[in-house]
Amino acid sequence: MLFFRKEKAKPRKTRVSVSELQEQYQNLLGDSLNEFETEVSRMLRDTEDSKREIVPLLEELRNAELNNDKTPMKERHFMEGNRLSYIKTVNNFASKISEPEDISDETARVYLAEYAENADEFKKASFRPGQITSHFFGDLLKRINAQLARIDKNSKDLLALMKSDSVKLLSETKNRITALQKEIEKNEAHAKALEQAEIDYEELKKERAFFEQRVSSIRKNSSFAQLGELSSLLRRTEEELKITDAEFIDNFLQIEKALKKFSKSDDETLIGKYIDDPVSTVLSDPDLRILGILAKTSEALKSGALEIEEKKKEKLAEKIASLSREKFTKFIISHNDLTLKINEFSRRLKQNNSQRELDDIKYKLEHVQKKQETAGENIKKLNQQIENSRIVEFKESIENAFETMNSPIEVEIYEDKDKKGGV
Repeated sequence: MLFFRKEKAKPRKTRVSVSELQEQYQNLLGDSLNEFETEVSRMLRDTEDSKREIVPLLEELRNAELNNDKTPMKERHFMEGNRLSYIKTVNNFASKISEPEDISDETARVYLAEYAENADEFKKASFRPGQITSHFFGDLLKRINAQLARIDKNSKDLLALMKSDSVKLLSETKNRITALQKEIEKNEAHAKALEQAEIDYEELKKERAFFEQRVSSIRKNSSFAQLGELSSLLRRTEEELKITDAEFIDNFLQIEKALKKFSKSDDETLIGKYIDDPVSTVLSDPDLRILGILAKTSEALKSGALEIEEKKKEKLAEKIASLSREKFTKFIISHNDLTLKINEFSRRLKQNNSQRELDDIKYKLEHVQKKQETAGENIKKLNQQIENSRIVEFKESIENAFETMNSPIEVEIYEDKDKKGGV
C-alpha cells in the first residue's frame, strides 16, 4: 500500500519549532498516518473477528460426537484427552492476541513481537493434539484452522506493512524528531557548560595574574634579597666548617696507627674516642688530656716501645709534634666561631618569612595554573562537542523526509531561541 501521493501538489510553506515538532508530526503527515492507522486497524479488526468465530467452533468441537459408535473405550479416552488439550491450547493462544489500545508503529512492533512468540509456542503445543483430534473431527479442525490461518495472514500482512519503505520512513522520521530534540538539549547543556567554563577560565586567569604579581613583588623586596645573602653566607660558612673539621680529623687519621698501639698501655677509652670522632671528643676535653697522651705516644715511638716500622716512625713523630696546644685551641675557637655564625644565619633565615611566603604563593600559583590548563582543555572539548553537533544534520533529514513523503506542507524547522516571524 502506498501512503505517499505519487503526484505532489505545490506545498505551502510553514515554520515549525523543535518544541512543537513532535506534536505537529501528527498534523503535518496527517493523511499518511491516517492511512497507516486505517490499514493496521483493518488487520487487527479482522483478527478479532477470527477470534470471535473460533469460539463457537471450539464449543462445537467440545460437544461433537463420534460418528463411529464402535470406537473402543480406550481410544475414546485417548481422543477426549487430546481434544480437550487442543481446545485449551487454541483458547490460550487466542486470549494472548491482544489488540493495542493505540495504533502506532511502536505498538504495532510490540504486537508483532508478542504474536510471533505466542504463535511459536502454539505451534509446538498444538501439533500433536491437533493431529489426533483431526483424525476424529477433520471437518471441524479445517474450519478452526481456517480462522487460525486468517489470523496468521493478518500478522504476516502487518509485518510486511511495517517493513515497507513508507512505514519505515514514517518511523524513522519520528525517531529523528526525538533524536533532534535530544541533540538540541545536549547542545544547550554544552553551551551552558561552555559559558560557565569561559567565566571560570577568566577568573582563573585573573587569579593567576595576581599570584604572578605577588611572586614578582616578593622577589623585588629587600627582605628577599637579604634572604639570598643570608643563604649564601650560611652555605659558605657550612662549607668552611666542613673543611676545618676535615683538616682536624685528618691529623688523627695520620697518627691513628700509633694511637691504637699506644692505647693498649694507656687511656684506651679517651684514645678510642679521639680515633672515632676527633671533633666531638676535643670539644668535650676542656683540659686537653690528649696532649699528655700524644707526648707519651711520642716517647714510646722514640724508645721503640711501639711496634711500628722504622721508616714510618719519623713521619709519625713529626706529625704528633705538630699537634700542639696552640693548634688544638685554634681549632676549637675556629670551630665554635663558625658554629655560632651558622646558628645566627639559620636563626635570621627562620625569622625571614620571604621564602615561606614565596613558596606558599608559588604553590598557589602552580595550583591555579593546573586548574586553568584543565579549564582550557574543557573549553576546547566543549567547543568540539558543539562543533560536532548533529542538529543541522537531523533538521535537514527531517525536512527531506517530509518532502519525500509528499507532505502538503514544506517544513522549515527552527529552534525556539531562533524564533522569527512566520513565513
